[in-house]
Amino acid sequence: MFPSPPLELYPVIVRESRYGGVYEGGAWFAFSGFGFPTDAIGNDAECSAFWGSDRSILMGRGESPDGAVMDLILRHEMYGNISVENA
Repeated sequence: MFPSPPLELYPVIVRESRYGGVYEGGAWFAFSGFGFPTDAIGNDAECSAFWGSDRSILMGRGESPDGAVMDLILRHEMYGNISVENA
């Protein structure tokens, strides 16, 4: 069953990982908000740098779309509602 994120996380973007989880840590990832970081799906160097940085801390990862959303919810519960730009 698809998990329902809390309202403060809307909108939620769920996307298949460009590199199959090599940099992302899962085949799918989920992001909360309007300011989608394009380097999360950029070329090899951009992707590697983004996913290895603190900017990716609030990005949910999983082997399925549901798993990525669940991870997103858990990360926001653990780290609070910080913005990716300031992480």
